[in-house]
Amino acid sequence: MGVGLSYAPDITTFDDGDQLVDFRVSAEAEVSSFATAFIGYRFVEVELSQGPDRDLDDQVHVGVRLGF
Repeated sequence: MGVGLSYAPDITTFDDGDQLVDFRVSAEAEVSSFATAFIGYRFVEVELSQGPDRDLDDQVHVGVRLGF
C-alpha cells in the first residue's frame, strides 16, 4: 500500500498556474514473478490565476504492470 502527496506552490509553477496538488493512494499485489496487479486512486488539480481550477485526474485506476 502506498500513499503520496505532492504540492507545488505559486512560486514553483509557471504561466497561469498558481499551485498544483497531486494526491494518490494505491495497493499492489504480486501476481507472478513478472506481473503486479494494482488498484489506486489519483487526484490532480491545478489552480489557475485566471479562470476556474482544473481537475486533471480524479479517478480510480486498476491495472496490471508487467516487467521483463
